[in-house]
Amino acid sequence: MRKLACFSFAFAAGVLPNLFGAPRWVCCVLLVLFAVTAVVFGRWKGLRERAAAICAAGLCAGLLWSAVYNHFVIDRAEAMAGERCVFSVELSAYPEPTGYGCSVRGYVERDGVRARATVYLGTYDESWKPGDVLTGTGTLESSADGDRESRWYGRSVGIPMQALLFHGITVEAVQSVPARYWPAVLSHRLKQTAEAIFPADVLGYVRALLTGEKSGLSYQHKSDLQIAGVYHALAVSGMHVSTLMSVMAFLTMRNRRLYPLIGIPVLVCYCLLLGGVSSVVRASVMQAFLMAAAFFRRESDAPTALGASLLLLTAINPWCLLNIGLQLSFLATAGILAFQHRIQMLLMSRKPKHLRDFWYWVTGVAATTLSALVLTLPLLSWYFGMISMLTVLSNLLMVPAITAAFALGFFVCGIGFFSLPAASVLALPVTGLLRYVAWCAHGLAGLPFAAVYPDTPYLILWLCFAYGTLLWLLLRKKTTGRTWRMSFGWITVTLCISLLCTWQDGRSSSVSFTALDVGQGQCLFFRSGDATAAVDCGGSYGDEAGEILARTLLSGGQNRLHYLILTHYDLDHTGGVRQLLYRIRVDCLLMPDIDRDSEVRQELEALAADCGTTVRYVTGDLTIDFGAGTLQVFAPVSREGGNESSLSILGSFGDYDLLVTGDMTMSAEERLLERHDLPDIELLVAGHHGSRYSTGEDLLSALTPELVVISVGENSYGHPDPSVLERIATAGAEVLRTDQNGTITVRR
Repeated sequence: MRKLACFSFAFAAGVLPNLFGAPRWVCCVLLVLFAVTAVVFGRWKGLRERAAAICAAGLCAGLLWSAVYNHFVIDRAEAMAGERCVFSVELSAYPEPTGYGCSVRGYVERDGVRARATVYLGTYDESWKPGDVLTGTGTLESSADGDRESRWYGRSVGIPMQALLFHGITVEAVQSVPARYWPAVLSHRLKQTAEAIFPADVLGYVRALLTGEKSGLSYQHKSDLQIAGVYHALAVSGMHVSTLMSVMAFLTMRNRRLYPLIGIPVLVCYCLLLGGVSSVVRASVMQAFLMAAAFFRRESDAPTALGASLLLLTAINPWCLLNIGLQLSFLATAGILAFQHRIQMLLMSRKPKHLRDFWYWVTGVAATTLSALVLTLPLLSWYFGMISMLTVLSNLLMVPAITAAFALGFFVCGIGFFSLPAASVLALPVTGLLRYVAWCAHGLAGLPFAAVYPDTPYLILWLCFAYGTLLWLLLRKKTTGRTWRMSFGWITVTLCISLLCTWQDGRSSSVSFTALDVGQGQCLFFRSGDATAAVDCGGSYGDEAGEILARTLLSGGQNRLHYLILTHYDLDHTGGVRQLLYRIRVDCLLMPDIDRDSEVRQELEALAADCGTTVRYVTGDLTIDFGAGTLQVFAPVSREGGNESSLSILGSFGDYDLLVTGDMTMSAEERLLERHDLPDIELLVAGHHGSRYSTGEDLLSALTPELVVISVGENSYGHPDPSVLERIATAGAEVLRTDQNGTITVRR
């Protein structure tokens, strides 16, 4: 019986109630229940009863330990949060420059309480190093107070606090870096060496492979890798640990004694070098268990090793269970252990007469990829809103190159520690491999239906059907090849039907208007028949707004946008245009002829020229025939630039009218009313995300809208302002907000 595995998985399950905020009395009841169950079943000698006792003991231990951890780590750390105060920070890493200063990880201390934190500073000094202590005035807050996308990320990586240090900073520098921070020094040296020997176009790939830092990858490269289905290969994970151990096995000739004696210390150093990334620790502990079993002549057991790695991680930090990387890594490994052999045997049943070794390798990669997807597919679709249809093909084409680049990259950087010229020459093969990976990812991502986006009921139903069918096939004791082929045929047919229904659903109405949830920004999408247009493309996360709009088009069966209208050049209205043009063909870009010296305007012009998009400046009123209606683009009512000079758009579709005013102020709205005879409208997009200086009483009383849509996200500006909401309520209009209602779609 796998006692350690049973206890480990139960321990992880016992942690969950405290992670999800279960009331204290519920936790107490569960604790007593688990303890009694462990005692009662522990007195019996049956195998099942002993297993139940071990599981109950694990649940009890997990519940108790997570409560202790929350009290002594999370609660004590968050007790420091509050108003402006004086505190000190001991740096545990080198600072990373940002647009406003730098960010660095370290240990904050206030009133004798110490906690790990990510610290943001308004200044940057290259001489700062791990071990230095910075003291000053700033603010402390819980890492769980961040945006909804990363609310629990800090806790999941063991950093419960974030801090802003901005006034009266003094530095107490250490003469030499303390030994506990040597891994951070080595990691920093590795990054510096990579920057010195690799060209800029592949440097982001190198840093991601060797150190797990993906900030050097552009959003475009990340989206290509995700769509192609190989983004996991660049995130340091079990694959990299396996590659590293394969090199160690080759060097030691798999000697039963020498291999673990060298391999286990190498694994420990690798984990420290990467800062204890959960997925790497999980893989390293599994490898260590398997090597130790061989060393002591014991039978190796992969499920026990997997459970032991989970036990170690949750014992160090129970909140690691909420880490997306760990969840995907753990489930992928579990899927490989459970299903990889069976899937490969099925694929090998039709092996060719020639190239048998090559076919064995192909089926091995395909089986590993498919078995990893069995358990990770729901999480991938939930977290990333996308399912790559090319994962198997892209793994066959790119994973060998990525694996080789990883192994050679470490060797080259090691040479670079002693001789940069020699390393620069040796880096050429790695550069070629990574350029090949980037070329493949971009090419595959551009193929039709390279990915599907389960954001419609039809595709969600297909995903449930496909996943249920796959599990049914794998859990059956015996399944014939004919059953497998028929099942995959039905999965393919139902996918085509789902895509067809999605495509038809977008054309079931004469016109549709969508306010996309892009955070604090604006991205509006119009469709009428086959005609498509968007107004603005920006949000809280820059390029992400363009990706959201591109996915909206692609999931509806559209691969081009006829018109993109930018009301003005603020980044919360234009920040996603680069990604949109990268992913979708845009025929015509309409912009106001203002702010000619604006860097944003010049960048947009250059992007449009590179992508073959026609640029048209709106200097006078413009009417566009748009499907079953028209779009009227009104020229700026002011030449001052900025918000006052926003374009405004009136969409008219029979008896249904809607108006977009960009970031116009109330004075600009009044001039718009004076210049144009606007009709009563049914839908109004509130100006400037609900700012109190927009959407004035004159506009509301003149247009009498039935519905007001506010495109807004989490912000520090107070949008939407209560006075605006009060004005809209007085006008008798209904209000929908993207921060509360998500993406809003109106069909006629």
